[in-house]
Amino acid sequence: MNKKKWIVGLSIAGVMALSGTAFALNDGSIVPQSVGQTLGVATVATTPESNGYRAGYGMMGGLGADGTGGGYGMMGGLGAAGTGGGYGMMGGGYDAKSLGVDLTNGEVTTSDQVVAITKAYTQKTNQDVVVGELHEFANGFEVELKEEATGAKAYEVLVYKKGGQIITEMGPNIMWNTKYGPMNWGNTGPVTVSEEQAAKIAQEFVTKMGQGYSIGKPELAPGYYEFMVQKDGKDYAELNVNGYTGQVWLENWQGPIIKTIDVK
Repeated sequence: MNKKKWIVGLSIAGVMALSGTAFALNDGSIVPQSVGQTLGVATVATTPESNGYRAGYGMMGGLGADGTGGGYGMMGGLGAAGTGGGYGMMGGGYDAKSLGVDLTNGEVTTSDQVVAITKAYTQKTNQDVVVGELHEFANGFEVELKEEATGAKAYEVLVYKKGGQIITEMGPNIMWNTKYGPMNWGNTGPVTVSEEQAAKIAQEFVTKMGQGYSIGKPELAPGYYEFMVQKDGKDYAELNVNGYTGQVWLENWQGPIIKTIDVK
């Protein structure tokens, strides 16, 4: 194993063991997992409301109680006021200004600005990907990137409205992504969980969330399936199912989706 990954792995396992934030869905209940199982295990909640949608990543930090920041902990992110605060170990360090994108009053207010920031970022980091879709949240945008040559899903970045900071999204995007995830190791080759199995797992999960929730069709990212969770027919959150273990990760740290924007 690569020495860098080995060190990172030990650090993560240690923080998880101390924080007790790793959980898995087991027969409808949420139970702690052993340290040896934590590296690929999702943090989930029985309902978005019970999780407060502000719980964040636990060992990785997350949004503050007022939804304005708090940082990703060891992996960096936004500060308490949502204005910066360091990018941490997995950081990026790019924002609209450093990428040459002019913002009115320092705020990202349009999807065109999000696309411009992301395009400038990928020109510096990975010219083989293009913007596919945006999800707007209260504090920023999730940008889905796809491979330009194949159209296949690649990875996701976050663009924050305050200052236009851009970072790689945490969660499955870095921990389960077998092609682009800097923290993924151990899973290689085609996924072993079928699309039908993943859909069944996702459906069972949203059923436990309560009435009014449903899932869309699965989309295969490198190493896992992505489902759009809808509430009363509107996009609400993203749910991921690991393509090797069937583990579930509900992306609930940014709050509910305000709207989805397709980029042509």
